[in-house]
Amino acid sequence: MASGRSAFVIGKPNPPMMDAVIDHLRLPAHECMLVGDRLETDILAGSRYGMKTVLVLSGVETAESVRQSRIKPDAVIGSIAEMREI
Repeated sequence: MASGRSAFVIGKPNPPMMDAVIDHLRLPAHECMLVGDRLETDILAGSRYGMKTVLVLSGVETAESVRQSRIKPDAVIGSIAEMREI
């Protein structure tokens, strides 16, 4: 560490990232929807903040990984094109 400081992570699902998004949107979290392809980052982040969550199965997750996970999205879609149906 050249600066002598520890790294401060602001990515999902950590609070600083989500706080910045909510502040930028100027909307309450329950009026927002987080769409992502990872349960442990995207869906967890949205759920923690009270957002609706949509998991897209075009990334690393599968229908089986969703069934086995303790993290449950509000909706699961096969591709982003299906967002029109939500």
